[in-house]
Amino acid sequence: MRILTLILWLLLVGCGGGATSMPDPAPPKASEGAVPDALFGAALTFDGGDGERSQVAKSVDRATEDMNLIARGIARSRLKETNRAPETIELRREGDRLTVVIDGRRYEGLLDAPPITVKGITGDEVAMTFRISGDQLLQTFRGEDGGRENAFSLVDATTVVMDVRVFSPRLPADIVYALTYRRPPTSEEAP
Repeated sequence: MRILTLILWLLLVGCGGGATSMPDPAPPKASEGAVPDALFGAALTFDGGDGERSQVAKSVDRATEDMNLIARGIARSRLKETNRAPETIELRREGDRLTVVIDGRRYEGLLDAPPITVKGITGDEVAMTFRISGDQLLQTFRGEDGGRENAFSLVDATTVVMDVRVFSPRLPADIVYALTYRRPPTSEEAP
């Protein structure tokens, strides 16, 4: 019965996925740090290539390697499907109002506000928050049995890295990987 419960849960989890019943999340921590304004602006396109896509798959494999054979196969398939590298991301900020668009899925919220309910990649309702930690913008999704954190940081004027952590007490280990995005150079930066 425990395996069946795990399999059903894994079918519900995804990018920010989880069960539709929301836990009572703790209030978000106050942001500490300052994200450079250059993090926000034009759309960015995935620039990590096959190497970073392969790292996502390897991270899923590592996180599920201690599961039994049946659960592992189902979990890996589902987790790889819901953790594909998005082709485009866009980060916008107007005061404390933040917008993150990931492959056309729009997430809006206030910095350091209580969690709001949004639909994750699988269509399940999850709690989402935004906060700043150091020089990173943190977008956190939480469902009943786990969640996902996207940490966006500026590498240089045209490069943003999205560090991802998928977590659940039902996974033997967190899924952790990084994806690189670039924005087109401005007319002043173009050769």
